[in-house]
This record gives sequence, C-alpha cells and structure tokens, in this order.
Amino acid sequence: MGLIVAGALSNPSEEWGHLVNIASLGSSALLGLTSCFLYVYEMSIGTRFVFLNCAVFFGGNGIATPLFQLAILVFVPKNEWARFYFYEYNLLTYIVLLQIVVVFVVFNYVFRNWTAWRKYGATLILVGGVTMVLFGSFLKDPMYLTTLPQLKNLKAVHISVERMRQEGNLHPSVEQIASHANLQSPGIGKEEMDLSQEQRIAFVQEVLPYNHGDDAYMLFYRPLWRSCVKMSLITLFALVILVICRYLVDSPEGAYMEKIAWCLLPYSCFEVLHYYGYAQTQSYDRYMNFVAIGGYVSMSFMWLLCVLFALRLHFIKSVEGGYYERRLIEGPEGITRWRDAFDNWVVRQFMNQGELERRFLIQRNSNKGIDG
Repeated sequence: MGLIVAGALSNPSEEWGHLVNIASLGSSALLGLTSCFLYVYEMSIGTRFVFLNCAVFFGGNGIATPLFQLAILVFVPKNEWARFYFYEYNLLTYIVLLQIVVVFVVFNYVFRNWTAWRKYGATLILVGGVTMVLFGSFLKDPMYLTTLPQLKNLKAVHISVERMRQEGNLHPSVEQIASHANLQSPGIGKEEMDLSQEQRIAFVQEVLPYNHGDDAYMLFYRPLWRSCVKMSLITLFALVILVICRYLVDSPEGAYMEKIAWCLLPYSCFEVLHYYGYAQTQSYDRYMNFVAIGGYVSMSFMWLLCVLFALRLHFIKSVEGGYYERRLIEGPEGITRWRDAFDNWVVRQFMNQGELERRFLIQRNSNKGIDG
C-alpha cells in the first residue's frame, strides 16, 4: 500500500489529483487481490478465467502502474520522454485489458457450451484484431504522435505568432497567421505550396485554440484518445449482446456473477465517455476536471465491484454455496436461480413475501435457492 501511495504522489500534476488517484489505485489493487482468491476457489474453469482476467487487469492497474510511476521518479526524473512512453503504453494496455475482461465475461455467458479455451481464443482474436487496426501505428512507432501533421501545424502556428508579436503585432489575425505559417495538410500530406488560402485558414483555426501553455497536450494526445473511444465501442456491442441473450435465455448463473457483469459493463462504458470528453476538450484545465470527475465515477463502480467480489468469495467458500455451484456445473436446467442478498433486499422492499411463496423464486429452508 505504501508503494501505491508513493507512486500515486509521484506525478500529482499529471493524470489525477492526490485523493482520487490514491483511492482509485488502492481500490483497483484490492480488486486484483480479491480476484486472485476467487480464481483459486472457483469451481468452473470459465468463471476462473473471468477472475484471472480481472486479477491481471485490476491488479496491474492498481499495483504495476504506481510502481512504474515511482521507478520513473527515482531513475529518470527529468526524462520527459519516459513519462510520454509510460502514459502512451499504460493507456493502451489499460484499454486493451479492459476489453478482454468485458468480452470474455459476455462470451462466457453467451457461449455456455464452448470450452474455456475456445472462449479465450475468440476473445483474443476479436480484441487483438481491433487492437491492431486501431493501435497498429502506435505499436510500430512509439513516436507516432510526434509525426502527425496537426502537431507540426501547431508548432508552425506558434512560431509564426511569436515572430509577429516580436515585430509588434500582438494580436495577429487568423488570416495573417495562415499567410506566414509553414503549414502541412493533415489529410493529404501536401506541403505549404500546395495549400490554398482557405485550407491554410482552416488548419490554423483547427490548431490555434491549443496554442496556450499546456493546452498543446490536448492536441498531442487527441489521436490516442480517439482510438481509445473506438476501442471502447466493443463494450457497447458486448452490452447489446448480453441484454439480448438475457432477454431470450434467462438460465441460472453463478451467485452474484450476473451483477458483476452488469457492473463491469457500465464501468467500461464510462471509459467511452471519459476519452470522448478528453478528445473534445481544448483546455488542459478542463481536461483535469474531466479526469477528476471520471476518477470518482470509476472508483464508485470499483467499490461496488469490491463488495460483489467479496460476497461471491464468501458464497463459494460456504457449504451451501459450494453445493449450488457444483449443481450449476452439472446442469443449470435442473436448478433455479440463486436468490442472493441483493435479491432478498429487493423482495423485502418491493414484493409481497406471502405471494412470492407460491412462485419459483422461493428460497426454502432445507435447500436454499435449489429446486431440483
């Protein structure tokens, strides 16, 4: 825990503020540790893989991330490119592992008759294929972001503005900047001589809002964030598939597993909103506000997942829980859905217990949650 705190405090000006950073990384590390215990005690190999993925994702994010931050602070404190590489590939790893977690959860439910290895293979093929399409340029060239014409245009605009201010023109117009700046077309790659005045003005208008202090980072990382948005759309596709399957086939699932899935999916969906907001903003200060708000939202889902993981672990270690899980593996068609603590709360708050005694969700004293 001390290393997590030290790593979180190592770069307070970068991704998150102190409080949300420490709390988020600590929650993620706790989820990773709990996932390891669930992996050990789970009976179904498919469910074990679900928690193995969660252990790698949450454990890596909660433990490896601050350790890398701490290593950069200790060994290369003044190397800005080390921080750049860390942010780029840490973000790429985070978003890819998150999609693997979500897609495997959905595949594990939809394709019940598949072996765990077949589900895992399909997951890696789908996520890996999309990763190569969206992040292939980043993987081939770590400096890919520095080669994009938008960044070169921003540098050209900055040089042109500073030169005109030195000459006495303190507030140059867009047209004046476009006439003096050495611009490059982002779409075609044509040089200055091939661009019309209208194109030059359009390119200046695109990059000029970022010509203020740290706002340049927003333009610099925008292609990476947009790729993350597109990658996260896999989650929306998985959510639609899961909703349709739950509507058509509502067979029994392991205790709390359905609720875990319904927490993982919105957690991942919020990542779409986070990176979309990052890519749309032109102000570094506003970006920091997005990061703080997004951190609190993500942390709320992680706390809920911590509770669900702990309840799941307690359940499968109990005698009745172990019996139910074995019956579920042998044949889910012979048993009813387990009524967990959340279901019991809903029953007490919103249903007539006497009327429910005559329905299939009854939980009898002799064999709780089992009807077969």
